[in-house]
Amino acid sequence: MKKLPITIFALMFCTSLQAQEEPEEKKTSESAFWKHILISESMETAEKKEKPAQFMLTFPKNAPSSWLINLGLGYKWDSSETGISKIMLEYHKNTLTEKKQDNLQVGYGMVEKLTPNANSALYINADGRYVYDAVGTKNSLTSTVLFSWYKRGEEGLNLNTETKFNKGKRELLLTLYGGTQIQGIFNAKDKDAKGFIIRPLYILGAQYQFMNDSGKPFIRLSLDYTGRVDAVNTSEYKEDYTDLFKAGADIFIVNEPVNISIGGSFNYGSDPMKGLAEQQFWLVSLNIGKKK
Repeated sequence: MKKLPITIFALMFCTSLQAQEEPEEKKTSESAFWKHILISESMETAEKKEKPAQFMLTFPKNAPSSWLINLGLGYKWDSSETGISKIMLEYHKNTLTEKKQDNLQVGYGMVEKLTPNANSALYINADGRYVYDAVGTKNSLTSTVLFSWYKRGEEGLNLNTETKFNKGKRELLLTLYGGTQIQGIFNAKDKDAKGFIIRPLYILGAQYQFMNDSGKPFIRLSLDYTGRVDAVNTSEYKEDYTDLFKAGADIFIVNEPVNISIGGSFNYGSDPMKGLAEQQFWLVSLNIGKKK
């Protein structure tokens, strides 16, 4: 398992460098593939809001290595006139904090527009995944269904898409999702952890960006909050209300073919499905993201 994050990161980084260095006439087939790739911290809302993958690795000479990897990779395609599908992989590993995290997820997802209006519409974002949590030695099948309202216009604030200010030099993105998360833990080292869980949840976000002359971000400030409750839980471990708050800032050093930034964030809370136990910590990391 230790070689998995190194392999993923090396392949992604080499692909990015190759895409930058090759002449335009040699990029046609590669670009056709590359435009379908998503890179994010998580695949749940990767199409609407870029939350870049995070990396920090340390290899002391006479001590165990330390890891921080929050990486989601997806391949998307148009599945209908109003929707997309994607296959995805997520890996979350953190040995830098007091409570360790080691979580692998693979699955399929879709985003579909449910109403026809071009400037305001209801979207559904759904997925199904296999989840392996190495810390708790648990195997799960999960599904998350989220609904969001999209609003775009010349006046007022937009929702789930950017609102531009100062002739495009500033951008504000407000996001709101609500839905349900279902997790069936079918195999676990601790037999009491096995069970069926339904978690209604909501996700709130605000992101403010300073744009350069090319229309690319060079500074990003963000706030994210997720709240959930185990309305149904047949395991022996009750969660009650759990939440996760993140506040971060990123300085971008590369915008093409992927966004690369140095970022810092404050994190407080937990995410049961991703194996993140409740705790608080500050984080400085190298971030890589690709939304479109």
